[in-house]
Formats: sequence, structure tokens, C-alpha cells
Amino acid sequence: MGQLLDRLRNYVRSTVSTRGQGGSWADRMIDSEDDELRSIIEELSREGAPPPDSARTRSTSDASSRRDRPAAERPMAALPAEVQRAHTTLNVPVTADAAAIKQAYKKAIAEWHPDRHAAANAEQQSLAHRRAREINQAYSTLKKFYSIS
Repeated sequence: MGQLLDRLRNYVRSTVSTRGQGGSWADRMIDSEDDELRSIIEELSREGAPPPDSARTRSTSDASSRRDRPAAERPMAALPAEVQRAHTTLNVPVTADAAAIKQAYKKAIAEWHPDRHAAANAEQQSLAHRRAREINQAYSTLKKFYSIS
């Protein structure tokens, strides 16, 4: 994907440098007969990049589409890194529904809650505090991302 973006950047630079030809550079790009541009657009389309017109509408409907999409259709690679880490921290698959995420959170926090390690040595207490914070942050991230109440 990086090579495609480099090629597209080089193309845009060469097109922008010819501004004196009349019309906007965007119009010239769209109307271009350039094979390089067409191949870049085709490669981006094959890799699942959204068409330019849908980019505006997608951002407003992201939250609702995540909620409405069945859990089995959530690919791990498509998730933001923070959400992937949250799934790993709670040891819950990306295909899990809201009930499974809540259950995993309750199980993890019960195991690592600092009150449960009050009689332990200082190192274990510190570890319990750190893990409890990580678990709470992970659950908060998943709640926000999937709009779980």
C-alpha cells in the first residue's frame, strides 16, 4: 500500500506543478488519460479502499455500522490498534458479542482486582494495580468502540 501512495503522491506533484494549464488540478486528474493514475486507482479499488464519494458518508455512519455489523464479520486487521490491544488484554475474540465482552471483563477484573491482592507483597500488589488499570482501560475502549452500554 505504501508504494501505491508514493506513486499517487508523485503523480499529484507532477500534476500540481502544471497549474498554468487552466482548470483545477483535481479536474485534470479526474479527466486524465494517464495509465499510471488509472493503474493506481485500480490497485486501490482491489485492496478495498473506499471510493472517494463514500469517504464523507462513511465517517458519520462508522459507529452505527460497527453496532449493526454481526460480530463474525469483524476482521481483526480492520480494527484500530487500540481495539485490537483491548481484545487481547481481555482475552476475548473479535467475534465476541457485548455479553461475551462483559463476561470477559468481569472475569479478568475479578482475578486482578487490587483488593484481592492486598495481602500480597509489594511487587504483586503493583502488578495487580497495573493489570486492573489495563483491564479497565481495555473494557472502556471496547465499550466506546462497540457502543456497549
